[in-house]
Amino acid sequence: MLLYVTAIMPHVAHVAALTHSHHTSSSSPSPAYKCGGGSAQQPVASGEQTMEQINASKLRSQFLHLLRTRRSPQVPLSVELGHPVLDPMYQETPHPKFSEAMESCPKEDIPNLKDLKEENLYLRTEAYASRGYIAVAIDSRYHGERASSMTAYRDALVSSWRKGDTMPFVFDTVWDLMKLADYLTQRADIDPSKIGITGESLGGMHAWFAAAADTRYAVAVPIIGVQGFRWAIDHNKWQSRVDSIKDVFEEARVDIGKSVIDKEVVEKVWDRIAPGLASEFDSPYTIPIIAPRPLLILNGEKDPRCPLEGLEIPKSRARKAYEEAHCPDKFKLIAQPGIGHELTPFMVKEASDWFDRFLNYRNTTADFVPATTPNTTLLLENLPIGHPLFAGICLAAKSEVISDYPNQGWPSSAVMLATRRCEGDSRAADELMRVMIWLRGRTRCSRRWAVFPRFFVIVLYAPVRNLKSVTMSSSYLPATTESLDQAQEAKKPSEAISILYRILENPSSSAEALRIKEKAISNLADLLREENRAEELRSLLTQLRPFFSLIPKAKTAKIVRSIIDAVAKIPNTSDLQISLCKEMVQWTRTEKRTFLRQRVEARLASLLMESKEYSEALALLSSLITEVRRLDDKLLLVDIELLESKLHFSLRNLPKAKASLTAARTAANAIYVPPDQQGTIDLQSGILHAEEKDYKTGYSYFYEAFEAFNALEDPRAIYSLKYMLLCKIMVSQADDVAGILSSAKVGLQYQGPEVDAMKAVAHAHAQRSLRLFETALRDFKAQLEEDPIVHRHLSSLYDTLLEQNLCRLIEPFSRVEIAHIAELIELPVDHVEKKLSQMILDKKFAGTLDQGAGCLIIFDDPKTDAIYPATLETISNIGKVVDSLYVRSAKIMA
Repeated sequence: MLLYVTAIMPHVAHVAALTHSHHTSSSSPSPAYKCGGGSAQQPVASGEQTMEQINASKLRSQFLHLLRTRRSPQVPLSVELGHPVLDPMYQETPHPKFSEAMESCPKEDIPNLKDLKEENLYLRTEAYASRGYIAVAIDSRYHGERASSMTAYRDALVSSWRKGDTMPFVFDTVWDLMKLADYLTQRADIDPSKIGITGESLGGMHAWFAAAADTRYAVAVPIIGVQGFRWAIDHNKWQSRVDSIKDVFEEARVDIGKSVIDKEVVEKVWDRIAPGLASEFDSPYTIPIIAPRPLLILNGEKDPRCPLEGLEIPKSRARKAYEEAHCPDKFKLIAQPGIGHELTPFMVKEASDWFDRFLNYRNTTADFVPATTPNTTLLLENLPIGHPLFAGICLAAKSEVISDYPNQGWPSSAVMLATRRCEGDSRAADELMRVMIWLRGRTRCSRRWAVFPRFFVIVLYAPVRNLKSVTMSSSYLPATTESLDQAQEAKKPSEAISILYRILENPSSSAEALRIKEKAISNLADLLREENRAEELRSLLTQLRPFFSLIPKAKTAKIVRSIIDAVAKIPNTSDLQISLCKEMVQWTRTEKRTFLRQRVEARLASLLMESKEYSEALALLSSLITEVRRLDDKLLLVDIELLESKLHFSLRNLPKAKASLTAARTAANAIYVPPDQQGTIDLQSGILHAEEKDYKTGYSYFYEAFEAFNALEDPRAIYSLKYMLLCKIMVSQADDVAGILSSAKVGLQYQGPEVDAMKAVAHAHAQRSLRLFETALRDFKAQLEEDPIVHRHLSSLYDTLLEQNLCRLIEPFSRVEIAHIAELIELPVDHVEKKLSQMILDKKFAGTLDQGAGCLIIFDDPKTDAIYPATLETISNIGKVVDSLYVRSAKIMA
């Protein structure tokens, strides 16, 4: 099983990840049957999500969480040079054969392109590489060089069934593909927005799930891999897929105690080795969330492993998703008539065309007409219509074109339009850079260029008609306040966003232009945040990296942090934020921007803590604290120590949480701390004191935090006020709540559900009414039970109220039925009986439970016997006398 990735080179590269499985056979091409148009409507199974209920971000988050649950400790991403394997290990018998289908992949004849002999990879990677793509191939888990024996894959599947520690079927390799995307997006010669992925059979499943889980894969073509696992189980069509990895199902059959493999065995195996494969991550849910990215599904009409009928629901849902995204042409499902589970030349050609179409490779129209750049003229040779032209351009001072030299042969075919050295001529160099940026911004042609030490050469590839002289114009806007005003006056957000992007494309690097661009970036980030376009914000950070080299590092840090903050304000983007922070950490390490890296790592640790990835967050913080202490950056150290305190508190390690908070306070005392940071310290101090039942001290800290946040109009002020009221209730001063809320400082400013919830709890406590308390918990569930701080203390308060009410009810009785007490207190009998038993053991009152009669017997309080404590005191005094005599005798003997 092999995996490939391809892209156009150099510098601005389009990438396509190609995955391949060793289950192919030859076939002749035949006409395609396209499963388009309306599909048969099938009833939605009970408990199944509808399209409206599918939340793409939430589903990706759940899938990513699953992948992380069975991960070994991660190591830093690194790339090593590999060597061809001349004698590959095949775990299948007979060995797989690469058919004419593989050989049919479109290929150009290029001299000196070395053949790749490893496992016949050249049949795909060389074909794509010859057409200008970068091709990358990785081995699937337990295959190729990653297999330790002839039974490695089989052993891994059986181990997964029995131990549940890995997911060798599909999911583990999907994680590898996500790590591959991490690497690809870091390369300077790859455009991170132009990565595509494809694969056959098992590789098709990898491509399907990788595209669903990772939006960095911009184009997807799964081949003979997409199927409906739940549909196959429900319609008894699972046999062919099971036969492909039958060993693990046989092991499961024996372990379960079945005589044959049946539907129950299949369902349990899938749920064990790939949780969710036949439920929430099945094709009806994961195929639609690939929209709006281009998706082509290629299957055989008679493929028993991927029954066509099982794709009706995924197809209809995907079609609806693409229609809602206003791009129905970006989705297609083709089932080739008469074809089973095999790859055909037709499928290879369709996949190749799909990539060429959506990765913009050779996707040019008949004429390329350059537009106008001030003082710039481009001379082109008179050539036949549509003739491919490589043209090199170099502009000297005053944009003079010196001469033109025709050349023949690939790759410098057609015409080379002369050069002139720009050494020492800054104006000529600036003019040239403007043309380079203009060419890079064009989308109707494929760009290639190189910069040499002593002169510049730009190489442009495009079909050209009879042109002798064409004036070029720029698609960018001038970096001026007028352009910013134009964006601000735009009627639609999309128009404003487009204008701001065009401002950023301006090549000018003057101080004024840079200032305008900084403002444009800020406005663009705000607009993208308001439009909930988190992925575009992520791409914006990547696009701005060349711009960051032109401005001070402090401004770069400010822009990066503001964009990350903008992403954080968009709902359901936790995983995206984590991924974005990890990308920026890698970039800052490469660029040696220590100041920014440390702050992004601190944000990453906070996000990991919120995602409950505590071990990873703690490891990151430990190394970061050591580094920051060495640099003596106290302001950042305060933030990190405070974050570590919150992390230990989440892990219920109060001693370490207090120690980290103390360290944060110590560092804060040595410097000026901004009011919001001081408020955060006070808030954490109040939480820790409240956790130790020191509610009076906790109240004072919460009050200080409220004062700080209130002055800043920080939304955390309402939570500080909420915890202040909680402390008053916990020390039985619920009557003070009304006084606090009626003060001029609070007044109407902080009215809302958070305050109403605490008022309801205070009223219930004042009335000692469990019924009112439970009503408050039910009416304000989001404000009380879903707040971990409040919920923890209200649980204790509920127990206190329950004990007080029970003591009040049983006080008149010496013997009473438990059912009667439960009726009076309006709680279940078993709940009341359990609490009474606990109170007796805690010596809240003297009594016993007669469970046979269902009664509680209360004893009178026993009189204290004075003899027992007096005896203990006498014995203690005798001990002291004996010790004194022993000391004196020791001195005499000495």
